Amino acid sequence: MGGAVIARARSKELADLKWDQQAELLLEEAFLGPVPRDAFREAWPYGGGLGFLAELEGRLPQLEYPAARRPYWTQRHQPIVDEPSGWIPTTKAFIELVEKLEAKGYLEQHLTEGCPHEVCADRKDPSSVLKDHLGVPNLWPLSKSWGSGWGEDLFYGLLEVVHDLVSRPRLRVWHDHPARDHYDYRGFTVGPARVLYRWEVNRLLAAGGLPYRLADQGEDEGRLVSVPGDEARAELVEKMAARGREDLAGHAVALFRARESTEQDRRAAVRSLADVLEGHKKLLHDNAPDKDISELFHIANRFDIRHHDLKQCSDYDPAYLDWLFYWYLATVELAETLVAKQVPA
Repeated sequence: MGGAVIARARSKELADLKWDQQAELLLEEAFLGPVPRDAFREAWPYGGGLGFLAELEGRLPQLEYPAARRPYWTQRHQPIVDEPSGWIPTTKAFIELVEKLEAKGYLEQHLTEGCPHEVCADRKDPSSVLKDHLGVPNLWPLSKSWGSGWGEDLFYGLLEVVHDLVSRPRLRVWHDHPARDHYDYRGFTVGPARVLYRWEVNRLLAAGGLPYRLADQGEDEGRLVSVPGDEARAELVEKMAARGREDLAGHAVALFRARESTEQDRRAAVRSLADVLEGHKKLLHDNAPDKDISELFHIANRFDIRHHDLKQCSDYDPAYLDWLFYWYLATVELAETLVAKQVPA
């Protein structure tokens, strides 16, 4: 986001963009305490604002997230109690996150009513907005509807809907109003808000021990997907998902990892990966022994995945589909690596 502020500041629209105010708002959001913002204010009148932001952005890899508060005496000398996890703490943490985003104006463009003054933008009823998306009335405020009981589907639906409704304000203007003194937020942008939201939600899902995450890329970006059990598989899945819906392997990942995927969806995903590998078959045969290449196709041809003939295994447990999917995903990566080595630069 800092790079975007710098780019706009260097454009010819400085007078209209109020980029110094944008920079101050960004610094207040990104850091604990006012030190970076105040340092920018000191540099700004003397023409050093751009240089300050550029230097700060260059040092981002050296910065750390806020450390946990050091424990006090009573905490250090009492038995350690694990942090609560599971369904209830996760839903409560989600409500707190939404309230924090609302306070920063991230929901004002598409969800919350924002400014109460009659000359401001059209006011929205948050419950009506959520009902339009989920078909469930009276959800806002979330803290109140949570008390009447959320089911799993409703909670996971809310996670995805809020992802699509967040947008980050670039500017804020203080508004004195008899009903409520407040900031008006303007200049909304969607991309950075969704990146931040996914990061926050995935942290709380992981802390709660729930086996889902919001996808960061691919055709299922912003939708809940199942999480592989180890880091290596997770990295491979993300790499393939980044190809998007137009790529057969990327589509296979989206099909397989969707929270609502069926056995037939997962079977189709494995079949798609086998088709990807089939496309490399000739070049692989030209550059490796036939018996070695044949082994790459043996599993899909032996199990009831592709040809559906009497020689195939069709009574295996559906749990094998997980193994088949990840085995074939890794095999596709292997095949593409081998092919890349054979193609002249």
